[in-house]
Amino acid sequence: RPLVQQQLDAAATQRLVWHGEVWPNQAMDWELVREDERRAEGEEAENTAWRTSLRLDMPNLGHVEAVLRLTATGMHLALSAPDDAGARRLRAASPQLATALDAAGVPLLSFKVRHGAD
Repeated sequence: RPLVQQQLDAAATQRLVWHGEVWPNQAMDWELVREDERRAEGEEAENTAWRTSLRLDMPNLGHVEAVLRLTATGMHLALSAPDDAGARRLRAASPQLATALDAAGVPLLSFKVRHGAD
């Protein structure tokens, strides 16, 4: 019964929060929220956006946070790394990410990386 109630709550609020291990000894916090843009009754959900954020500690990068905003036209991505070296690594990989997303039909509309001191 508690699981069914959680599923009903997620459907009603259009928000999902998960805390757990994505693989052994790798904790992750994840949140997925539908951004409610006011529309007239019957209007298509063309402008609907989904925002997801996740936080995890990566072996080579440290504590990384990502916020993605997915719309009908593409994706906006903001990353945060604990130091400048990690931020540089993430920035350096952005062309490959943009290419992979484009190949999947999801254009990368904006990409930002900052480090903890920003």
